[in-house]
Amino acid sequence: MKSPPHRGEDMKSPPIRGEDMKSPPHRGEDMKSPPHRGEDMKSPPHRGEDMKSPPHRGGLRGGQRGAMFRKIEIPTRAKVDFIDITAEIQRLVHEAEVDEGMCFIYCPHTTAGIVLNENWDPDVENDIAMLLERIAPENLPYRHSEGNSTAHIKSVLLGSDHFIFVQERRLSLGQWQGVFLAEFDGPRRRAVWIRVVRDVASG
Repeated sequence: MKSPPHRGEDMKSPPIRGEDMKSPPHRGEDMKSPPHRGEDMKSPPHRGEDMKSPPHRGGLRGGQRGAMFRKIEIPTRAKVDFIDITAEIQRLVHEAEVDEGMCFIYCPHTTAGIVLNENWDPDVENDIAMLLERIAPENLPYRHSEGNSTAHIKSVLLGSDHFIFVQERRLSLGQWQGVFLAEFDGPRRRAVWIRVVRDVASG
């Protein structure tokens, strides 16, 4: 009959910390801390990203009743063209139900623009086009490879936006004034963005 083994022979002593028996993991090793914002856990989307605001009356979008943002498309007819868009903008202003406020008109193109000028005599448009042609003629040694430098220059000269006061749901234009989309590299389909906002003082 064998005597029980002495320590150091067949019977093993319990492991010492740091050898076979592992201590619980420290933060940063096996045990993960909860994710921080910006890592695994996502914060709720902001307006304008994934979460969309509900449509407003008549399908118009805005922060309050009477505010509106709309994009319209305008087909142009020639390389240089002036399209009267006054009636279309006035229709949108009326739909926005803004009695007193402001209408912002913006053209998001680099070879077109927005013009506020006389819309009674079409010769005015022709005169503007003639003068712009003399300021930026086609026969100069332009470096832009697309060949439409004159269109870019004319767009810069006329500008891409205007704002008009709104009173009693109507554009506050002068007797002979109208709003034009000015095309300098057509014919194309151009976008015009319109934003109508209510005057805070009018409630």
